[in-house]
Amino acid sequence: MQMEIFPVYLLHSGEWEENKFVNFISDCVIVESTFNYNNLVVAISEQIRIDSDLNTIEINFVPTVGLPPITIYNDTGVKVYIEIKKKNLNFTEYPLFVTVKEIYENHLVVTSFVVASSSSCLVATNSNSRDVSTTDSTEIIDIELIENTNFSENTGIIDNMLNEFVEEDQVYKDKETLMNVMKNLAVRERFQFKVKRSSATRYHLTCLDDNCAWSFKSSVVFKANIFKVRSYNNNHTCGYGERYLTQRQATSGIIASIVKDKYVNPKKVYTTNDIIEDIQKQHGIEVSYMKAWRAKEIAMAMIRGSPSDSYKELPKYFYMLEQTNPGSVTKLHKSEDGCFLYAYVSLYASIKGWEHCRPIMVVDGSFLKAAYKGTILTACTQDGAVGKILPLAYAIVDSENNKSWEWFFVQIKGTFGVREGMCIVSDRNESIFNATKVVYPEVPHCICIFHLWQNVKRTFKKHHKQLKDIFFALARAYTIEKFEYHMTELCKIDPRVQPYLFEFGYERWSRAYSKVKWSMIMTSNIAESINATNKDARELPVM
Repeated sequence: MQMEIFPVYLLHSGEWEENKFVNFISDCVIVESTFNYNNLVVAISEQIRIDSDLNTIEINFVPTVGLPPITIYNDTGVKVYIEIKKKNLNFTEYPLFVTVKEIYENHLVVTSFVVASSSSCLVATNSNSRDVSTTDSTEIIDIELIENTNFSENTGIIDNMLNEFVEEDQVYKDKETLMNVMKNLAVRERFQFKVKRSSATRYHLTCLDDNCAWSFKSSVVFKANIFKVRSYNNNHTCGYGERYLTQRQATSGIIASIVKDKYVNPKKVYTTNDIIEDIQKQHGIEVSYMKAWRAKEIAMAMIRGSPSDSYKELPKYFYMLEQTNPGSVTKLHKSEDGCFLYAYVSLYASIKGWEHCRPIMVVDGSFLKAAYKGTILTACTQDGAVGKILPLAYAIVDSENNKSWEWFFVQIKGTFGVREGMCIVSDRNESIFNATKVVYPEVPHCICIFHLWQNVKRTFKKHHKQLKDIFFALARAYTIEKFEYHMTELCKIDPRVQPYLFEFGYERWSRAYSKVKWSMIMTSNIAESINATNKDARELPVM
């Protein structure tokens, strides 16, 4: 049979989120019609340049849009994929989705045997899950007798992945912790190791130089997941060049664990180039931009959590918020298929505080800058005595549109009701105006005079310098006579301004014509202050 060759579109180093592959890197690979599973794994590993000693890959393809991905894990899966690809030679049809995982993420299947003794147990290190009665003599040799370790109250189980001191008889919370400790040790002390043996029960390492005496052995304790250091020779007998040439242990995950504390404070800017520079200075390791970028993403996920998972946590958060702050109001609105649409929060302290503040509600919207973007809508007011800003409520929505603002105002009205002399102040966003007409038809909607001035300034550029002082005097005039005087002066400079301002309605932006006492808050500055306070937080996940 003649061998055929297929160029295949490759998406790797991403992750699956609800049957969607995201945060991936695009590449390509050549697949031959004679490939078996091992051939395919080797071809992909070489193409995306991963170390098979430290990583493994999971290969998937999507048979039809809308269906979940199929995992290729044996020769049959490869044959099925090749047959499908033969009939669809379009390069972008049926791409391969490759997830890269560190070896410790593979949970190997093992068989454990417990004998009638309180002091020891037998653990099979063979990854086959056959019954012991069918195991031949060569496999029995691979069974290790592990003495049960008695821990005193003073014996600590290490769970810090950045632990700097390693010695025999140390006990680690699990294999993942131990692996990260050893990788961090290799990066910090500038040497390299290779994995001699890695299973669910053992973790053995040797120096990259086969002639070097450095070695490390660990294994599980009894039937627990905890790992104990059995032997550790920290003496390197190899040359410096062999150890320092490259650094295979400096994976994105390890670099992330080193730099993650840099992302605790969201106000601090720590870029990908900063990672490259710091790892070079502190550890003498050259890191590519892509590896540093991935390390940054992993580090932020370590500190801040997954953006998608943060939305899943909202119901729990709202429940606890209502339990710890009785009287608070939370709302979560989903689509018919269960997808997130809107979320609303108003604390009890804000609800009670509204009764003692000016009946003026200032609303505004700001972009969220995390993975899923969106907009945060806020409502706030001012204390009547000392002018302190009081946040009233906020909502997370898709964008500033008629539906989202209307939903927000419905929640606001249900929470705070309507007060005598109440008015709503905002910028000139049409969606706010439309929503207030539907939800608050009895409440005047006023325009921030600074936002209105920005529109005047853009529309009448030629005379804006002469118009500025007169415009603000016009807006702040207490009497209609004074208002008309300033309007006359304004028209002398540019007569087009008067009909332009009339279209907005004098009662929505001037003291003289206002139907409510809003003269103390003629701008949306207090909302802008809230936005400035939330500036850094808006780059974080919602939880």
